[in-house]
Amino acid sequence: MVAEQGGQVGSQLAAYAGGRLAVDLWAGPQVSGDTLTGVYSSTKGAATVVVALLAQEGIVEVDRPVAGYWPEFAAAGKDAITVRDVLTHRSGVIGVDGGLTAAELADDAMTARRLAGQRPYWKPGSAYGYGGFVTFAVIAEVVRRATGQSLQQMYEERVRVPYALDLYLGLPEAQEERFLPIQRWSATPEQEAAFWANVPGPHSITGIGYGLNSTPPLDQVAFANTRAVRGNGPSSAGGVGSARGLAGLYAAAVWGCNGRPSLLTPDTIGKFAMLHSTGGDLVRGKQGNYALGFQARACATRSSARTRSDTTARPAPSRSPTHTAASRSATPGASSGSAGPIPNTTGSPPPSTRPPRATEERTHDLVHRTS
Repeated sequence: MVAEQGGQVGSQLAAYAGGRLAVDLWAGPQVSGDTLTGVYSSTKGAATVVVALLAQEGIVEVDRPVAGYWPEFAAAGKDAITVRDVLTHRSGVIGVDGGLTAAELADDAMTARRLAGQRPYWKPGSAYGYGGFVTFAVIAEVVRRATGQSLQQMYEERVRVPYALDLYLGLPEAQEERFLPIQRWSATPEQEAAFWANVPGPHSITGIGYGLNSTPPLDQVAFANTRAVRGNGPSSAGGVGSARGLAGLYAAAVWGCNGRPSLLTPDTIGKFAMLHSTGGDLVRGKQGNYALGFQARACATRSSARTRSDTTARPAPSRSPTHTAASRSATPGASSGSAGPIPNTTGSPPPSTRPPRATEERTHDLVHRTS
């Protein structure tokens, strides 16, 4: 990819095999194996590992209503929404009327307070749709109510530090010099025209799901590049890390790494890897398929792949031997997750109005490539 872009992009690739870092590659200007950048929705994978660990220990019950942990959430018809509904994007709580500011989205507690009074955008459980910037603020509030600690604290103490992972939900200021900002890529006129031909309305389900209904609409590149976001590590899209860190997260969860055993049991892995939501994401379309907290890796059968787009889940191995993460960029920043990079051309409308490129959503899958 770096060569195809004339050396103007940065990229990292890391893979663990049997708990050992087997692939560790990087290329591009200003990029090394130690470079950190915003990982957008790959953050949800780290947050889900925390939830899976707490569920495994009986501290969080995924079939308990969210309001059982957080009574205020019951307002506006949300009393029956379960933790499972939120993790599988079936809650209908994908944003708030009037939108959320970048400052609110940078803080899970502030986002949760706004979501508590919001009516769902569809009948909970009747459909599913991706809440890119808010879903895991609900999960973070459940974790806080169940444990007395923030999700970020739980991740730091139970996951990141013990396994020495280069993936942060709250980047310390001492690590700031390692951060490489996300950069906007330059689009051709044809790319720009194609992009604007498919921009959703700000008050559509897609627009709400991606924060376009705020005033001004959320600038998703600036969001990841903001120190408050990096420092707080909001659990939907505020993580910072490297390819090593992302690959190490899943190796730690499933296989164990750095001399430590796996975080999760095969039974927990099976429950969280099970496909839950398929067939038509109201926000992202046909490509949105979800397990419990993780985006699911699914594929059409060979005989029907040319004629239909419905999917069949690929079975999840209980012990996946290889865990791969890629981090990449357009111009020197690198991104993993749902929101960037976003095209920018001279004289075009403000980039804050542009939705994310949903096809980027793939690096926080639980069902990994295997060899």
